[in-house]
Amino acid sequence: MKDGLEHVNRADAAATATAFLTALNAQDTAMDTTPWNAADRAAQLATSSYAAQLRQQVIAAPGAAWNAMSAAKGYTTVAVKQIPADDPPPSSPTEKYLTFQVVVTTHGAKAEPLKSSTFVHLQRATSSAPWQVASSMASYE
Repeated sequence: MKDGLEHVNRADAAATATAFLTALNAQDTAMDTTPWNAADRAAQLATSSYAAQLRQQVIAAPGAAWNAMSAAKGYTTVAVKQIPADDPPPSSPTEKYLTFQVVVTTHGAKAEPLKSSTFVHLQRATSSAPWQVASSMASYE
């Protein structure tokens, strides 16, 4: 692993999900050439099938928000907090369902913080294997 993700406590589902969501939303135009570089980093904490989905870059322009942030040599910071879920699916020693509040703040370009509730499904092969993110779905406020 790279980008500091090798230090994530993969025995802890919440720690793995927090690191994944942080990596997925953290962008820095000093090192990133596209907004999709963040998904490449986050894919390190995902199952192989979800990692493949994350690495499928959209063939499109990066968008006005990225262009403004890039022109300002900007970056984002990410705050992730686990929140209670309404009626989550049952978890097991090899499967967890967690919900997080994610706030992404852009620095260097004018933008309102982006807030979401994000549902994360994690899996692992055995009860002692490292957690991996199998899917995530965000609902924006």
